[in-house]
Amino acid sequence: MKGLEYDSRGFSASVSQVLDDVLKTVEDVAEGMKSIAQATDQQQTGGLISQNVDDIAALSEKNLSALVSITDATHSLKSLSNQLTEEMARFKT
Repeated sequence: MKGLEYDSRGFSASVSQVLDDVLKTVEDVAEGMKSIAQATDQQQTGGLISQNVDDIAALSEKNLSALVSITDATHSLKSLSNQLTEEMARFKT
């Protein structure tokens, strides 16, 4: 029986070692999956940042266009004001 006990202890130790190896492999896979999830989140965040930068650039272009329109309108208004001043000068008494 002593030989059988030795074999069973050896077998138990082997099974225990295999289970430890399996646990380590599962932990490694879980860590790898966590890294992949983090990388995916970073890519999505980078994509969102890129989209927001593009949106800001588009808004800046619209603002520039509006500023040019306002500048043109201001010049036209100044010209009209000068014309009105000249016309009003005719009616001075």
